[in-house]
Amino acid sequence: MKKELSSLDLKFLVREFLILKNAKINKVYHYRNELLLDLHIPGKGKVFLKVVLSNLIFITKHKKEYGNPSNFGMFLRKYLNNSRLRKIRQLESERIIEFEFEKEKKYYLIIELFSKGNIVLCRSDYKIIGSLSVQKWSQREIKKGNIYDYPKRPYNLFKIKEKELKELIEKSKMDSIVKTLAVDLGLGGVYSEEVCLLAKLDKNKKELDDKEIKKLYLNIKKFLENKPEPGIYENGDIVPFKLTQFKNLKFEKHDSFNKAIESKYGSLENIAKTRHDLKLDKIKRIQDEQEKTIKHLESMAEENTMKGEFIYHNYQLIDSLIKDLKNILKKNSWKDIKEKLKGHKIIKNIDEKEKKITIETNCNNI
Repeated sequence: MKKELSSLDLKFLVREFLILKNAKINKVYHYRNELLLDLHIPGKGKVFLKVVLSNLIFITKHKKEYGNPSNFGMFLRKYLNNSRLRKIRQLESERIIEFEFEKEKKYYLIIELFSKGNIVLCRSDYKIIGSLSVQKWSQREIKKGNIYDYPKRPYNLFKIKEKELKELIEKSKMDSIVKTLAVDLGLGGVYSEEVCLLAKLDKNKKELDDKEIKKLYLNIKKFLENKPEPGIYENGDIVPFKLTQFKNLKFEKHDSFNKAIESKYGSLENIAKTRHDLKLDKIKRIQDEQEKTIKHLESMAEENTMKGEFIYHNYQLIDSLIKDLKNILKKNSWKDIKEKLKGHKIIKNIDEKEKKITIETNCNNI
């Protein structure tokens, strides 16, 4: 079950958000990680655009009471109240949506829906006026006075070429093709599984030949061109179109992708549940990694214990062998020793490059 909006999800949402074009902001509400824009669409009436960091954004007709406005809420009201929404766009294939507002001047309200999420207000030259939180990475910093620069993947999911896909796969440090698509290309877990299924490729393979890459590329392009058929599967996944991997699950169709999201997360209870689920998922991932590390360390400890016991019980034999080898090495090279000791009862292998000797007795070896 996917817990966050992918870049592909945002692509479909932004198309539906175009109904907000030329809407007027009546008021801005903010509380903790929630932002609500009270909008009036000419000829259609009032709607609300709701943002729940770091994973949700949707249009709704429902509004809760936010109480006294926060400092950040008052800051946004100063610049955006009574402004008109002129343009909406997704920044390349990133999980970032940019809203262009016009008042006496032009402003950009940028919603980042990745990591911890953020809300950034910029002037027309992208100079940051303020943000919900100050964030710093090695390559960028979200801070008042800085020029806003969003993180860009090496390849744009929506415009990627076959040659670029091949480069991405070859350079990826992921241990499987499904993870390369999900993380490096930004397709997301569920959709990466779907593309591998459609291309009839083993999702756990790390490397692909040219024929497999071409097959994968064609299926990605075809997948991205799917016609909208939004709905919710019984496992909880909200999708902009049907998926082959869920063909045996019940599917609840909706008029729009936004309405599907609103139907599930429109209530405060469901939004809180989503945040809780995300925290549980993160804890579970950490726990799984820790358990794998523990098993690996236990295995190493057991192996080292066996080696220690072997050395202890065969100390005199090993000590004598080491002394003999040292004397032989004074007059012979490793290569000569390897040749002379072929078929030795105890010495099973000599690696002249690493200068290592493997000995074996009673089916135990070191």
